[in-house]
Amino acid sequence: MATPNDTGKQRFEKPLDQDCAQNLDIITALRKKEEGEKVFRNNPDSGSEGTPSPTEETSGAGSPPQHYKIINDPIHGHIQLDSILIKIIDTPQFQRLRDIKQLGCTYRVFPGASHNRFEHAIGACHLAGELVEVIRNLQTDVYTGNMPIVTPVDALCVKIAALCYNLGYGPFSHVFDEMCAEKISGWSVEKASVVMFQCIINANENEKLRRSLRQLEVNDAELRFIEALIDQSLP
Repeated sequence: MATPNDTGKQRFEKPLDQDCAQNLDIITALRKKEEGEKVFRNNPDSGSEGTPSPTEETSGAGSPPQHYKIINDPIHGHIQLDSILIKIIDTPQFQRLRDIKQLGCTYRVFPGASHNRFEHAIGACHLAGELVEVIRNLQTDVYTGNMPIVTPVDALCVKIAALCYNLGYGPFSHVFDEMCAEKISGWSVEKASVVMFQCIINANENEKLRRSLRQLEVNDAELRFIEALIDQSLP
């Protein structure tokens, strides 16, 4: 005869197993979908040949395969981030966003309003990547030779810009903005974000990051493009 404790244990164990299996199915389906999209983008006429491995992404001619990580986002579910994006996220300049509230002091009144700029930036990067991929897919009929109008390097620059757009925020987000805007002439979040992005790129300890960017064909011109995407007032 089952005791009350055994009954409670069975009741909680079964849904947990089902959730784990469902999550694994989602990850597997996401990887299969991504593999199919990569094959089509690299060679629309090909079949299954040339399919990259589930943890590698073809970055362009002559470029090394780019690995990625899958994270579970509270809004968008399982999303993948290229390894170069993970390297940016792992810098101190980006990690500070974990402690900056998206909605300033609002969480003191509404306890659920406690999300931070860190998770907001990752979600913005994901959505920017989805948008640019839709644009690239719509351009399949507008090829010049084998080069699309929006290149994979362009797409990567858009994702980096979206990821780093929030770097300039200070404590309590927009509360800090208003204080700085009143006291510092010409200050803006966008300008501060560009400065923080430059700090990430130029920091001595980030030589591996700069090398990885160069391998992905993100050079000085592309870095200026990313900065212009962050701050539209730049020339």
